[in-house]
Amino acid sequence: MKKYIYIIIIAIFTTNCGEQDVARYDAENGTTLIKFESVSSNVEVVIDSEVSIEIPISVSTYSETERSINIGVVALPDGTEDAAQPEQYSFNETVIIPANTLHTSLVLTGIDEGIESGDRLRLQLRITGANFDNVSIVEDIHTANLIQICPIPEDYLVGTYVLTSPGANIWCSGGRPSFIGNGVEVEVSIGDSPTQRVFQAKYSPGSCEGFNGPYDFVISLACGRATLALPVNTTVRCSPVANITIVDDPDRVTNYTTNDDSQITINVIDDINGSCTACCGAPFTNQSFTLTKL
Repeated sequence: MKKYIYIIIIAIFTTNCGEQDVARYDAENGTTLIKFESVSSNVEVVIDSEVSIEIPISVSTYSETERSINIGVVALPDGTEDAAQPEQYSFNETVIIPANTLHTSLVLTGIDEGIESGDRLRLQLRITGANFDNVSIVEDIHTANLIQICPIPEDYLVGTYVLTSPGANIWCSGGRPSFIGNGVEVEVSIGDSPTQRVFQAKYSPGSCEGFNGPYDFVISLACGRATLALPVNTTVRCSPVANITIVDDPDRVTNYTTNDDSQITINVIDDINGSCTACCGAPFTNQSFTLTKL
C-alpha cells in the first residue's frame, strides 16, 4: 500500500508601507463594463416540457435611464454532436438594464424538443452590443447546458443516511483510512435544483485532518441515472501539478428508481488530474461511495 502525500498551504501576507495610490473606479461616469456573471449554467428541462432560467449580467456604471444590451448565439462548428438546436431554446436577444441598477439577467427557456435522456447539449451565448456609448464588453462566452430530466419526488433520497466507502488509495498519516467515510451518518438534502442531492464528507477522514474538508458531494438524478454532478476539488495534493479532484466515472453507471431510495452507490474517479501519479499511480478508477438510509 502506498501512502505518500504532502499538504501544501500557501499564505500570502501583504504589508503596506508609506503612501500608495489607490485605483478608484467611477461608477457614475466611467466606461461601462458589461459581462456575464458566470461562465456556464444548467438548463434542466423536465421531459416533454420546458423551463426558464435567469442568467445574471452585470454592468459597472449607473444610469438614470434604462439601457439595453444585445445577446447573440455563438455558432459551434458544423457536425458538433452536442450542439443545441434552435427549436430547443428561446430567449429575447435584447435585455433591458433598469435605471439606477448594476444588474440584469437574460431569461433563457429550454424546450424538450428532441432532447434525449443522457444528452447534455451546448448553447453558447455572447454579449454582442449595447444601445449606449462608452462601453467595454467582456468577451467571455456563457455556455448553457440543456439537460433532459425527469420529475423527482421531494422526499426521494432525502434524510439521514449512513455513508460507507472503500479504503483510501492515498492518505497523509497513520493507518489506511476510508476514502470519504465508513459508517458515518450524513444528512442528504435537496441541492440547487430539484434533481440534485447533496451531503458533506471529508477526504481521507482521520488521516488528513485539517486539510480535507468537509466538502459538498452533489448527486445528479437524471431520468434513472445517478452521477456525481460536480467535481470535488480538495485542498490535498501530492505534487504541484494540481489538487486531488474527485469526478464521476462515466464508465460505471449507477441506475436508480424513484420507488426505492434505501441505498445508492455512486462510482467515481479519484485524483483525476494526477496529482499523485508519480508516487501512487493516480488517477484511481476503483473508488465509490454508498448511502444507506437509516
